[in-house]
Amino acid sequence: MLNKKTIDVLNTIQGIGADEKSNKITISYPITYVKSVSGDILINYDIRSTEIGEFDNIPIYNLNNFLNTFKLFNDDRVVKRNGKVISISDGSAQANFLLSDPELIPFNDFQSIFKTTCESANVSEFSLSKESLKSLRNASGVFKELDKYVFKTTENGINISLAAKNSFNQQSNSYSVSFISQTEKEFDVALPVNNLNMLPVSDYKVSIKYNSVRDQYRLLMESTELENFKIILSFENLK
Repeated sequence: MLNKKTIDVLNTIQGIGADEKSNKITISYPITYVKSVSGDILINYDIRSTEIGEFDNIPIYNLNNFLNTFKLFNDDRVVKRNGKVISISDGSAQANFLLSDPELIPFNDFQSIFKTTCESANVSEFSLSKESLKSLRNASGVFKELDKYVFKTTENGINISLAAKNSFNQQSNSYSVSFISQTEKEFDVALPVNNLNMLPVSDYKVSIKYNSVRDQYRLLMESTELENFKIILSFENLK
């Protein structure tokens, strides 16, 4: 159980659903869901993609400590579970990691949210490369007064730009990246810089979804490198 592929994926999402004091997560089969502290980011990962067998829920109070325990061993480690204890060994060294009480770790199941979002109207779709994602992150580090990403339709597709919440800063520094995309609806939406910046660096297929009943936009991101890895981010509608 919990092979190298599984641990590698957990390392990529570490911190998204964490606060500074604890990094709580329930690793579940077949789908593991992660929710950010703010509630603005949801992750859906089909853990069967790591070629792991079925297992009971694994409630972890501090994911950081859990993953650091695995770093004490080589990749040939043997992982076993005995009740509330995960045992890791590599022949000469062994560690036991005590799992949390399930009632202390909220079990998230966002299947209905992902289903509704995926079925919502697709008003724009484009590819976001890891290079473009890194460029946006680097720019946000340079222009620290710009604290949100604005997604806006253009004549040839979509433009992602850095902007400030404070209207007095509208004449300040700027940075933007354009993407060619067919758009079905004009929109002008935004999300906090930190929400996009904390996501795993990957190439993504990006879809902007629109729920006409709620007049609500959501960002659906599907990694093209991590199989069956999906992310939903909430937008602020600027119109």
